[in-house]
Amino acid sequence: MDIGRGFEIAGQTRQSTSDVAKLVTGVNTQIATVKNAMSRQESAILELISQADVIREQSRIIAMSTTEQKRGMLEGANTIQNLANMASDIATSNTRILELIRVLNEKSGELKGLIQNLDEQEAGA
Repeated sequence: MDIGRGFEIAGQTRQSTSDVAKLVTGVNTQIATVKNAMSRQESAILELISQADVIREQSRIIAMSTTEQKRGMLEGANTIQNLANMASDIATSNTRILELIRVLNEKSGELKGLIQNLDEQEAGA
């Protein structure tokens, strides 16, 4: 009986060892699955970081372009203001010229009258 019992214990030990081996294989399989998932996650994180860098660079370029556009618009506004000032100066000058022409016409008429008076005086004398 002791030999039979020894065989029985040996069989149970062999079965337990086999079950433990199967469990270890299952654990190893699960570890490999987790390792693969972590590897894919790492790749996704690296891609995300890369995309974030691209977005950061594009944002920097947009900010620079916006600043340049603003500067250009301010220059355009200044140019328009300068043109408006010049137009105002020209209008003021034109008004002065017209006033001078009016005065010249008056003086020309007075001079003509004086000359006619002199001519009439000389003719009458």
